[in-house]
Amino acid sequence: MTMQTGTTLERRTGGQRGAFTLVELLIVVVLIGIVALIAAPRLSQGASRSAAAATQADLFNVQKMIEMYAIEHAGVYPGAVSDGGNAAHTEAAFLRQMLQYTDIAGRASSAPTGNYRYGPYLRKGIPPLRFGRKRGLTGVHVVTGNTALTFQAAPTAGWLYNDTTGEFTANSSIVVNSLAADTIRGVVTRRVAGKDVDLMSIK
Repeated sequence: MTMQTGTTLERRTGGQRGAFTLVELLIVVVLIGIVALIAAPRLSQGASRSAAAATQADLFNVQKMIEMYAIEHAGVYPGAVSDGGNAAHTEAAFLRQMLQYTDIAGRASSAPTGNYRYGPYLRKGIPPLRFGRKRGLTGVHVVTGNTALTFQAAPTAGWLYNDTTGEFTANSSIVVNSLAADTIRGVVTRRVAGKDVDLMSIK
């Protein structure tokens, strides 16, 4: 009986290698699984960092517009007074004063007529929270006076806001960058006291 060499087999099969064996397929599957186990945590961490950075940017922009409102309304923050249709210290008053045109007293209007020449301050609305259990929510939980901003378990609020201090932050048990808000408030306080400040230069 004549044994067939590798060269003879290659001639008979046209020089082409046959299908993968079961062992080879198992090795490939195992390797893919190992790569996935290594890569998945890194991808998750990258997404978390991206969401945190986006939230910080949203927080900075909203806080800056809140301070701009206060500058144009004699140091009174949005929501601290009635908007002409909703009571003071409510989410409804805060939103109308940020999203519509206002007069010096904080009354809101959908059109820039007469004394309604201030704003709107947030033309695209309140941004959704981008991380945590409240992700996707745009609601604002409003407090007043010396009430501290603390995590609210109620599912409707993505953000927390104090209409006396102007502080605005994420409704999360995770600490979000509050330094930006503190920095802005300090600068605007000096402006209200009579010093000129370029808000766009705030870092």
